[in-house]
Amino acid sequence: MHLRAVYATDSGTVLGQVAEVTDQASIEEVPSTANNPDQPPTIYAVPSPLYRDVDFTLTCQASEVNGTYQIGHVALTLGKKVTLVGPGYSVESSVRGVQQVQ
Repeated sequence: MHLRAVYATDSGTVLGQVAEVTDQASIEEVPSTANNPDQPPTIYAVPSPLYRDVDFTLTCQASEVNGTYQIGHVALTLGKKVTLVGPGYSVESSVRGVQQVQ
């Protein structure tokens, strides 16, 4: 997956230079197709054919304020809406975790 930029969706602020991207199929829970009325269905975790989990590393100047990372005036809180932009696509997503890498 080629990712060109990551923006804060609400302000349009560029959050940093994309340094690394990894992606994998999201995991979906799918019930078994066996119909046994005496037992609940078995749930299987399978890779999604449609959805991807994307992890990326940004090179940026960030600070930590009260346990929250900030890039400029943008706080990277869980659930913060971001827009991922690549060649020929733009996808809205949200922050699911933040980790400082040295």
